[in-house]
Amino acid sequence: MTASDQDDRARRTDTRPPNKFSADLGEVGSAVGGAWAAANAMRSAADQARAARAVATRSATLASDADRELVSSRLEDAYAHGRLTQQEFNDRTDRALTARTHGELDAVLHGLGGLRVEPQEARSHPARKVVFWVSAFFTGPFLFLASMLLLFGDGLEERVWGVVLLVIFLPGVLALHRWAWPKLRDLSQLT
Repeated sequence: MTASDQDDRARRTDTRPPNKFSADLGEVGSAVGGAWAAANAMRSAADQARAARAVATRSATLASDADRELVSSRLEDAYAHGRLTQQEFNDRTDRALTARTHGELDAVLHGLGGLRVEPQEARSHPARKVVFWVSAFFTGPFLFLASMLLLFGDGLEERVWGVVLLVIFLPGVLALHRWAWPKLRDLSQLT
């Protein structure tokens, strides 16, 4: 390519009208970026509101005797480490033993370096999960057959058999799932 060909090519690219598509694309990009930032701000505000509701719900839930005993043992530990005086220990222990809600128990532990009463999670033994997966393996084909009969059955009789099979097998699998993975005792932990 000669120098005059390069000059002609440069003049042609310089004399072209500006690309309207690239300008519109830039505007669209900035609009999408602004919308993205606004959506993230709304999401974080919603998350903060959900967390505040969870804290309020948790504070209002009634405490059990085990929770009160746990707070008392934590107060004893704090007293043993010198974080409480004898008078503070006695006052807080009295308040802990008469507390009705988790919020009152949290107030008793206030100022003790992050101690807080957390509801205990329901624990599951690994054998429960094995039992669930073995039963799911053997009932899976029946659930699949029931779904196919219900969805793609030719007549009413096949669809009824699909419903019957689902009614027989699905509740058992769902019950085993709940047994293998028990839910948390306190819903406020799901924040």
